Amino acid sequence: ISASQIDIAMELDRIGPHGVSWGAGGVMVINDSHDILDIVENTLEFFADESCGKCTPCREGTIQLLRLIRKIKSGVGRMCDLENLEELAEVMMDTSLCGLGQMSPVPLLSALKNFNEEFISILEGGDVLW
Repeated sequence: ISASQIDIAMELDRIGPHGVSWGAGGVMVINDSHDILDIVENTLEFFADESCGKCTPCREGTIQLLRLIRKIKSGVGRMCDLENLEELAEVMMDTSLCGLGQMSPVPLLSALKNFNEEFISILEGGDVLW
């Protein structure tokens, strides 16, 4: 969630109307000294490492999400990469066999939704807005 949503009660039935998902139930509190793309990259590295490799959407999808995030971070990303991230994340959530593959894109999608300006700023050649 973003800073503007900080007062949302962290109760299962109260977060949904605000467009917030518990995902796998993990909560990370991050201040503004951290780059959201670093957080997303770190999270995707974890999921890519934890994938058992049984199904293609999870095994290959997490790696491709990670590559796209690194492409954006390196300064050579394009606006279409945001759409590609969202599309691949949705495919993974719909087609992965287990909860890891289905939920691993959730932090990325949350970041794209709540910190979209930071992604766009980097893609336009600017600095992170934090």
